[in-house]
Amino acid sequence: MYNFTNDWFNYHKYIWDSLINDLNPSKVLEIGSFEGASACYLIDKISKKENSELICVDLWPWEEVEKRFDENINKCLMKSFDKISFQKKKGHSHKIMAELLVNNKENYFDLVYVDGSHTADDVIFDACFAFKLCRPGGIIIFDDYLWPVVKKLPLEKKPKMAIDAFTNIFHDKITIIQKSLYQLYVVKNLEEKNHKKTY
Repeated sequence: MYNFTNDWFNYHKYIWDSLINDLNPSKVLEIGSFEGASACYLIDKISKKENSELICVDLWPWEEVEKRFDENINKCLMKSFDKISFQKKKGHSHKIMAELLVNNKENYFDLVYVDGSHTADDVIFDACFAFKLCRPGGIIIFDDYLWPVVKKLPLEKKPKMAIDAFTNIFHDKITIIQKSLYQLYVVKNLEEKNHKKTY
């Protein structure tokens, strides 16, 4: 039905199923969407909830990839009978996330998926914005924490350095869920619950 040229997302679905079932999100922000595999999964999962919302952010620098994304999302939305508010935002993540903060989306999203740029300087911006946009008790998912295809690249060209810096700086405000080393899953703590995991 959908037109995906790879099956990267399928490797994480069993973990996501567990997280989504526990968290029961309705407001989701996705940074980096490519052809829409994870976005279609999320639409299927959250569209049954009232006031569900998904925002997808990407540069889509390749026209053929953006076309596949649009086609896949349109097919998925038809299945959901327009029960979900969907927004596609094309542009640099730091600018769009800053706009979301200005438009009163701080502590708004139940789930933020960070899978945009893979250079450390970009990822640290995405991580810090994601923390501000995610609600207390919500989850931030970082993709490509251990990125096996780029072992020979310098550290600053990989997400891991930025994700490690984020988790070290915010260590008292987050709880790491050790589910997979390819993706890193983080709960934003509830201060009033003494930083206990509440997803």
